[in-house]
Amino acid sequence: MRNTTDKKRGAIICAALGIGFFSVILAVILVPLVGEAYGDVMVWIFLLVYGGIILAIILGIAAALRQRLRELESGEEEDARKY
Repeated sequence: MRNTTDKKRGAIICAALGIGFFSVILAVILVPLVGEAYGDVMVWIFLLVYGGIILAIILGIAAALRQRLRELESGEEEDARKY
């Protein structure tokens, strides 16, 4: 049986990879466009919406990690094995 610290480490690594991946996407796509979008309102609206979507994904990953760590702390997984 795996230790809960191994499960915590796996959850943290997975969340860090997901957050890192989406952060790189945000930087690679949005940073070059910011310089090109000077003065164009429609492009700025697109950038804000697109950036907001990626930030929402990052926050969702962080919330899922928080929930998973709480589940591991409370021992829900061990309780479920009884049935």
